[in-house]
Amino acid sequence: MANEIQTFGKAQLPDTIEDLTQFVLVGKAKLNAYMIKLQTVNRLSVAQEIRDQTLKEAQEVSTALIAAEQRIGELLLSIPKGTGNQYTNANSTRVEKAKVVEKMGYSKDDVSDYQRMAQNPEVVQKVIDEAMARGEVVTKASVMREIKFYKDRIATLEKQKTQTVEVVPDDYKEVKSKAKAYDAESKQLNDKLTEAYKKQRELEEQIRNLKALTNEDLQNRSLSENVYYFCSMANNFVGNVGGLVWLTERIADMPKKQRELFLKAANALRDFSVVFAQNLERGLNGEQNAGIDTGVSLLTDNSEHREDLDT
Repeated sequence: MANEIQTFGKAQLPDTIEDLTQFVLVGKAKLNAYMIKLQTVNRLSVAQEIRDQTLKEAQEVSTALIAAEQRIGELLLSIPKGTGNQYTNANSTRVEKAKVVEKMGYSKDDVSDYQRMAQNPEVVQKVIDEAMARGEVVTKASVMREIKFYKDRIATLEKQKTQTVEVVPDDYKEVKSKAKAYDAESKQLNDKLTEAYKKQRELEEQIRNLKALTNEDLQNRSLSENVYYFCSMANNFVGNVGGLVWLTERIADMPKKQRELFLKAANALRDFSVVFAQNLERGLNGEQNAGIDTGVSLLTDNSEHREDLDT
């Protein structure tokens, strides 16, 4: 079972309280071992890959453990309330809920925690998602703190609502109008919170996608941007700056080395433009990768020629 814990989803958990209890015991021991290993890895100068793998495995175990405890709570809640309430165990034998709790060794706090986790699945999932986003391991303690926060908040709102209703009859209409406005405002805030949470998830997904880009993807993107920038600059130089006129007027005054260098550059640019135009036309005509030239030899070392231009 220890090796299976990391692969269990909620739908794949054991079916009975007995098996779930054993699953939780093994899971806690395994999670404790991972936490010790993670602390050791963080103290040592080891490869980031090792730390990430250890963290991932610890997160998988902790998530499966939380799901199992939720499932235990669901089964406990399914046992009817009242004297003589019963539960069908793995052997199809009807037993009382109190005896189940006693046999499994659950404390009152365990029963309360498991049932609260089962009653608040949205809160549990929220804590898991936030822990994953922060690169942390979700714990039962963090889940219960969040559930308590929500429970206390609901109790406060219910108390405020009760206090608002308990008014002098003469003020009833005014108070009712305010309560309606408060309800509308509360709904708006809740909608904004939901939208913000959705945008956060989308941003996290975008970040994960960016991290998944390969070096080749980044190089291709950079090359494409550089080609576009080069073509824009060349077009601006010819069409807007008047570069051809400027060069023509000053050719006679240029040193021989500069004229030779400009001639070499002009020939290279001419060859480049011809091949570039042919490739673009083929691409537009649907002839992708069909007889497309790979390019021409351009000036690749500008440093030595820049010296000639400066002289």
